[in-house]
Amino acid sequence: MDYPPDYRCPMNATETLNGREEAWDTCAETNVKRLAALLNLDPSRGDEGELLPLGWQVILFPPLVRQDELGPDGHPGPSGFMPSSPLPRRVHGGRRVWGHSALCVGDPVRRLSEIASVQHKDGRSGPLMIVTVRHTIFRADRSEPAIVEEQDIIYREAKSSSDVTSPKAKSPQRREALHERIFRPTAPLLFRFSAVTFNAHRIHYDQPYATKIEGYPALVVNGGLTALFLLQLLRDVTGQEPSYYEAKNLGLLFCDRDVRLCAAPLAEGWRLWAEDDEGHIAIEMVTK
Repeated sequence: MDYPPDYRCPMNATETLNGREEAWDTCAETNVKRLAALLNLDPSRGDEGELLPLGWQVILFPPLVRQDELGPDGHPGPSGFMPSSPLPRRVHGGRRVWGHSALCVGDPVRRLSEIASVQHKDGRSGPLMIVTVRHTIFRADRSEPAIVEEQDIIYREAKSSSDVTSPKAKSPQRREALHERIFRPTAPLLFRFSAVTFNAHRIHYDQPYATKIEGYPALVVNGGLTALFLLQLLRDVTGQEPSYYEAKNLGLLFCDRDVRLCAAPLAEGWRLWAEDDEGHIAIEMVTK
């Protein structure tokens, strides 16, 4: 769809129609600078007109859900956009992100979201429903996409004690990394990321809830946050900006435990991964 030169999109609005959802936002300079500070980068970067790094689109289109519509875990309740599921537990399986054209700080932006696929499977822990959501992000005055992102949302049965207390199946086989650094997520870091992305999922910032209700040993690190640190490692060692990345969540990382961020070159692009303090891979990425 082409927009006239004087088009002004409705800011921070969402509309759901015919199995699609359209949302509008602004790539706000203040939020970009907050994310830079969170990633230990110079918060003076991110002035209006500068290119938004791929991956930083996580600060756009936060879920505009009323407080009384949040579930006990902090997640928004069922919406008219997502398909209904009898499986109560929702986790993020991974994402694929393509950068097509420049998205800059200060741009008004529009996002078109649609269900790409729904799969029903039987996993080791029971039945699964995997919903792939495709988000296409545009500058509001342009018809070509700036970013296309596919997210895999996995619905599972209610948590059992074996989900967090069972031992790892194998001893880790450590990979050889060309570049690596140690990263220790802290409670203030997790809280700030939840705040800048408007993510109210309590396992990331509410210690009593995460440990006593969900049964985790500590606060859970958001996989999207780890992915941002991996992408920053890539930028630091190559000086290049990826045009595509794919991330798979394979396990959990926990607050106040060392995480090993790793990078190794491929024939085309890079393989990135994050290991927990026992050497198990929690998130794996491929970039181009």
